[in-house]
Amino acid sequence: MGQYWKFVNIDKRKQLAHESGVRLREMLGYRCLEPLVGLLRRPQWVPYLAPSYSIRTCKLKSLESPLISLPQEVIEQIVSLLVEDEEPGGEDLICLALTCSYFFRLLGPQVQTILADDEAPWAGDRLIFVGDYANGIPEGVVTEAERHQLVKMARQEYENHFEVDEIAEMMSEDSNLLYDAITEEVAERGAGFERFHRNDPREVEIFGGIFSRAQKRMVSTQECKKAIDLITGVLQHVPTDASGHPRKRAALLRNLTTKEFVLDDTVAQGRLYYSLGEVLGTFTAWTHDGSGNKALDLPGRWAGHRFDIGCLEDVAEEGWKDVSDEAVDNLENAGIDDEGVGRRAWE
Repeated sequence: MGQYWKFVNIDKRKQLAHESGVRLREMLGYRCLEPLVGLLRRPQWVPYLAPSYSIRTCKLKSLESPLISLPQEVIEQIVSLLVEDEEPGGEDLICLALTCSYFFRLLGPQVQTILADDEAPWAGDRLIFVGDYANGIPEGVVTEAERHQLVKMARQEYENHFEVDEIAEMMSEDSNLLYDAITEEVAERGAGFERFHRNDPREVEIFGGIFSRAQKRMVSTQECKKAIDLITGVLQHVPTDASGHPRKRAALLRNLTTKEFVLDDTVAQGRLYYSLGEVLGTFTAWTHDGSGNKALDLPGRWAGHRFDIGCLEDVAEEGWKDVSDEAVDNLENAGIDDEGVGRRAWE
């Protein structure tokens, strides 16, 4: 039957949902990993920071408000509790920031960070493209506490499908915990999964949309429009050139663990111009049976590392290495039959 594959986020204990293909060449060739572009792409917004005098002025103008007239340390404690109490956090803080000019200026930087994290929810996380023939976990990728938790999760999954004596035999040091334990799926906004052929009743989590959820709390259309204008015009403002158009930036995939990067433009110029998602799949493929892909170097040397998608300015400091040519070779060696037209990082 061949080897089946999952693309797994170790930190969030989720796998990437997909509809087409389960084998390595299928998942790469059918562009199943393309949504990783959205999950990893950090937004390039102008950092927001209101001057302290502006914050003070707004507060003085609104002292009739019982909330704003509270001592500053009390306000800071309220904000801290709002952030700590929410999971994943942010909607209450966004709503508070939109109540008046004082809170918008005070909380703007934190709200911008929340929105940026919501745009790229997998950025900075440990990722691995794991096959069901893999043994164990790459050395040093998880802590002992995390390993114990994965064992517990895997055992729960095994109990749904196997007898007790079979489970005892399967639980060993070489157990494929990342494949077996992580079953919850996440998808990009706008993705629809019918799942009629999977016989799988589990829901797929859709990432992002925190601001949309905050908008639903607003009582009027006018209030909602004002909030959208503030967020998009100030906190999500994209740098522009002299003509007022967004600046063109060279996008790249960064390995934050090894300080290596792959330029999207280099991949786009190759014969197999797939997305950076497929590139990441070739580098993070983790298996101990490469019989289906003898030309691709397996297991992948980036398995379990941390990643994001940024721009050339993000690798300006010393120590970063361009491995774009290696990425192009990986796509060629992955055994993909057809030329692909992949999604570019800033589309």
